[in-house]
Amino acid sequence: MGWFFVNLFVPIFAPILAMLFLKCLNLPALTSVLSLVKDGQFGWAALGFCVSAKYEIATQGLILSQSATNALDGGFVILISASALMAAVGTVFPVGPFLGGMRWYQHYKTLASSIVVTVFAGGAYTVVHYWLLKPVSS
Repeated sequence: MGWFFVNLFVPIFAPILAMLFLKCLNLPALTSVLSLVKDGQFGWAALGFCVSAKYEIATQGLILSQSATNALDGGFVILISASALMAAVGTVFPVGPFLGGMRWYQHYKTLASSIVVTVFAGGAYTVVHYWLLKPVSS
């Protein structure tokens, strides 16, 4: 449970929880909590998950065949590219305030996409860490 908390929960939720804490202080310069993630910032967390998974694969190896390991490694490269692209697109093309008239995920397309990629990257990292790494021999 400690691994899950430190490696997945903290990168995703620490900035949001910190902003909620600061909002309790009623500081006038703070913006909404949504502004932290609305432009694809979850892509940075997904990128970290993928890089960490690739590091574990490279240093410890997988219990899979070499071709399956290469395919999984390539999948992480694709996820790294997608998450970096979302974070960059959100920075270059920030979305305006939500005015209604459409579903939230249609207005916040980059946010919705970054949530999907982050959940997928976090899930894949968890599978690699808990089920696919070669056991450490003593």
